[in-house]
Amino acid sequence: MKLSREVKTGIIVIGGILLFIMGFSYLKSTPIFDNSKTFYAVYPNVGGLQSGTSVSINGFSVGKVNDIKFLDEKGNLLVTFTVSNDFKFSKTSLVELYDTGIIGGKGLQIRPVFDATGIAQSGDTLKTETRPGITDLAQQKLTPLVRKFESAISDADSVLVNVNSVLDSKTKKELKEVIGGLNVLISSLNQSATSLNSVLEGNKEKLDNSFKNFDVLTSNFAKLSDSLNSAGLGRTL
Repeated sequence: MKLSREVKTGIIVIGGILLFIMGFSYLKSTPIFDNSKTFYAVYPNVGGLQSGTSVSINGFSVGKVNDIKFLDEKGNLLVTFTVSNDFKFSKTSLVELYDTGIIGGKGLQIRPVFDATGIAQSGDTLKTETRPGITDLAQQKLTPLVRKFESAISDADSVLVNVNSVLDSKTKKELKEVIGGLNVLISSLNQSATSLNSVLEGNKEKLDNSFKNFDVLTSNFAKLSDSLNSAGLGRTL
């Protein structure tokens, strides 16, 4: 059976349209024949989340982000994503926005909840939560330290200002005079100590003899006291 030119042209056109639709769907990360459920999540800030990012449950990829757009005048963002029908969870489950690595990148993961509120259906808007990343945690820890450091610097500046206000030209002059007087006093004490050392050195022999005589006198006095005690002076008196 021979096909006419018009039929061939129609087949080519239809095939081209189908290829165009399939290619466009591939670029949009939206398969044509897909029975996944579509869900929505609202965030005040997505932190650089991109369309096509994988959505996971317990670390296993179950879907992807399809679209991100502004929701209202406050700047809230509506994230549209799909999840495969292989895993069912409650409509009270959380969609967590988290850091995928240290150098950046955001991902979505569903923290499934199983309760009696009902299974999440396509078109539901799920509750959201943002998990702080390493940068956010570091900033939270460092911010109080930075504030304390800034406060310490401010206090030090205040002390220096007060010291400068107290130490005017007159006070500085008086302090210099006091320090000069202390230097003179220390010099005099050094001279006196030198003189005393000279005197002691020159009379060392006499001092030694004096100490020896004092030792002898003390010994004689002790002997005299023993003699008096032996003689019964107390009974005699």
